[in-house]
Amino acid sequence: MGRGAQAETRKQIDQQLAAQTAMNQELYRKNEELSNRLATGYQKQLANPGYTPEQQSAVRNQSMGALASAFAALAQNAANRTARTRNAAGYGDLVAELSRERGRQAGSLAQRNELAFADRSRADQAADPYGTTFDRVSCYRLR
Repeated sequence: MGRGAQAETRKQIDQQLAAQTAMNQELYRKNEELSNRLATGYQKQLANPGYTPEQQSAVRNQSMGALASAFAALAQNAANRTARTRNAAGYGDLVAELSRERGRQAGSLAQRNELAFADRSRADQAADPYGTTFDRVSCYRLR
């Protein structure tokens, strides 16, 4: 191999090496960028595991307060009817039934609240690192 051929080969090797180095640097940069985005997404998931205890308490208080208000209005209507008719027959039974129904409704409402809290937590955990969530409803809409 002559000196000209050696120089040309060396030049081609250097060009190939420079191109490979540039491609490796670009891949490294993209890998770092993706890693940073993933880490940020996972940190968000860990920081937001559903409703906070304060939010859960507020939901419980609001929903139970609304339920109590509805049953208090029913009990007041029963008391008004008794006063209006001056006949207490059946009043005790009606108030007892209202109390039983209020207990059943309170249990059902508490269960629905807890399921909503669990669903929110599960949705937050199912969120991909980019912040989007997998929604069963939207999945069916796409079909």
